[in-house]
Amino acid sequence: MGVRYRELLLLAACACALAAPETTNKTIKKDVKDLDNYDDYDSADEVQEVLFNEDRPCPRDCICTVSQGYRIAKCNRLEVGVQKFGEDITDLVIDHADPTNPIKLDDFIFKKLGLHQIATVKIVNSTISYVGPNAFHGLHELYAVNLSNNKLKNLDPETFVTNKKLLLLTLSNNPSLKFPAAGSEKYFLNASSVQELDVSFCNMQYITANTFKNMPGLMYLNVAGNNLSDMDPNTFKKLLDLEELDLSDNNLKSLPDDIFSENTELATLHILKNPIDTVYGLQISDLLTLNAGQTNIKFVGPSMFNGMTYIANLNLSGNSIEKIHNQAFHKLVELNYLDLSFNDLDFMSSILIKENIELDIFKISNNPRLKHLPTDGFECSADQFNIYLFDASNCGLEEIFDNSLKTFTALSVINLSDNKIRTISEKVFSISPKLVEVNLAYNLLTTLNAKVFENNNELGKLNLQGNPLTVLSAEVFSHTPLMTWLDMSRAELTYLWKSGKNHTETLLSNLTFLNVSHNRITEIKQSELDKLNKLRTLDISNNPLACSRDFENLMNWLSTRKVSPNAVSENVANMAKDAKDDDETYSWEFLTRKTCGAALPHAMQLDVKLMDNDVDDLETEEYQEVSTEEQDHGKYEYLWPICIAILGALLLLVILGKIVMMMCSRRTQQIRYNSAIIAAMQAGRTKKDCGLVYQQLSEDLTGPKTPKLSRYQPLQTVTVNASNLSYESSPFHQQNIVPEHV
Repeated sequence: MGVRYRELLLLAACACALAAPETTNKTIKKDVKDLDNYDDYDSADEVQEVLFNEDRPCPRDCICTVSQGYRIAKCNRLEVGVQKFGEDITDLVIDHADPTNPIKLDDFIFKKLGLHQIATVKIVNSTISYVGPNAFHGLHELYAVNLSNNKLKNLDPETFVTNKKLLLLTLSNNPSLKFPAAGSEKYFLNASSVQELDVSFCNMQYITANTFKNMPGLMYLNVAGNNLSDMDPNTFKKLLDLEELDLSDNNLKSLPDDIFSENTELATLHILKNPIDTVYGLQISDLLTLNAGQTNIKFVGPSMFNGMTYIANLNLSGNSIEKIHNQAFHKLVELNYLDLSFNDLDFMSSILIKENIELDIFKISNNPRLKHLPTDGFECSADQFNIYLFDASNCGLEEIFDNSLKTFTALSVINLSDNKIRTISEKVFSISPKLVEVNLAYNLLTTLNAKVFENNNELGKLNLQGNPLTVLSAEVFSHTPLMTWLDMSRAELTYLWKSGKNHTETLLSNLTFLNVSHNRITEIKQSELDKLNKLRTLDISNNPLACSRDFENLMNWLSTRKVSPNAVSENVANMAKDAKDDDETYSWEFLTRKTCGAALPHAMQLDVKLMDNDVDDLETEEYQEVSTEEQDHGKYEYLWPICIAILGALLLLVILGKIVMMMCSRRTQQIRYNSAIIAAMQAGRTKKDCGLVYQQLSEDLTGPKTPKLSRYQPLQTVTVNASNLSYESSPFHQQNIVPEHV
């Protein structure tokens, strides 16, 4: 029995352990977290007290992080005697320090702070009152320094002379920084290892021949945004490794012809936003990119680029160019990118780009006086161009001739928006079978030829927004099976499209986005959209839609397909405006309620949920869906612990009940056993509760001697007739009881 008790007690202990594992774990985790918090507090106290502990990598007023194995210290001040950095700090960042406490970079300050292995120093958007000539002395691993926008006034020329690994130096947006004056023999900095220098927006008014003479390793130099009006012709003579120079946003009216004659490595030159009127005569034999936008160039002559014939990227946008000689670009045989947009051109020769057979991108947009493209297209010496992007938007074009694009056979993207085009022949795009995107927005098109895209089987995106379209045949899209994006908004359509007899099953079967908002459509039938199996976004807002059973069926279909309405809080035409509606999310339910006056009687699932590869902008709905999932997950987070606790408690109750039942059963068996013994010993006797304590009154009876051989014979049964006995005649009567000891 003791073994059974021990087993039962063991089961009870297991049940208790199962009943509260989660609670215990959570308690332990909470305790550990609390201990961690206490450790953080203790650490903070120790940082405040022990300021010079070398084992502590992050001092006060700093936050230390590790990124790709490098430890970064982000601080809001720098003060010797108060801070001490660990030797493993590799990057120091100070941004927007307290302006009332200017930073003072005294000699050897970084070594005094323990930053012996520092690799980058970034102090920006603050105030540096002083930089000692030896401030960066001894930092042998330093390769990048950024001191931009710090109100710097002076830098000793020898500040970085010992930093032989320094490659990147940024000093931009320090308008009070002093540079050598015109005629001075002084130099700006002695830093032979620096490869990239940025001194933009520093109010530098002149560059002498010696300004950068002790920085011969420069490969990138940015002097943009200064007030440069002139520079010495020998300024860049010693920068033999210079690859990119940014002179933009200055006051330069001209450049000396031979200013770059020694810079044979110069590949990129930015001179935009300067009052330069020509680049004629510049000798930069290996120049690849010339950014000459927003200058005063008004005429591009035939010899303007003779000194830079290897140009691949040419930007002449934003100028006031009125005329371009028809052979201006003929020597630029390597030209890949040509931007002539935002000028004042009124004519474009058909042989303008004849020799530019490597041209990939051609932009002539925003020349509103242009009116026409060449009637027979742009001539090409190799018969066909490799141009894949052509932008002629906002050029005042009134017509696109049949052969205007005949040499653009490789065209993938064409933009003809914001023009005055009224019709487009079926031959215009037929010579460009690789077209993927066509933009015809905001023209004067009232309809489209049914065969306008007959040869454009790869067309995927078509923009017809802002055209006065009144009718559109479905046959227009019968040749574009890959189309995924179609915008016909802000037109005059009264229905989606006119379906013909040849309406194929695959018509717009890949369409995912359709916008027909701001039209005059009164009815859209479900049958018109049945074949759009991949439709994910449909915008039909701002249409005078009428409530009907077809409309209700359409709403059901859109909801079942989980198509997005692609509009939020947008007023729809013919609908009453209510201030409360502005805060309500635009949905099919909202549209139904506004159109029909009440929600549909049958249940509709109106939640919008797109597939994982949705390209439409539904971030708000996706966020709400994810949030709902997280909330549901939170609701079930405590379900398992509660179930385990309940089951454990039930198991414990069952075990306790079992123990009680066994004890009661054992006690009952004992009582029955005792009663059986008494009954066997005193057969026929009864007790009567008379309030006396009895002792057993019996005597040992000796029977007659029995022979040995018959000792195993059964005893004779003695039968007592209880009916002849009475309590008064029994020996247990009160009068017959005699005490044993008198």
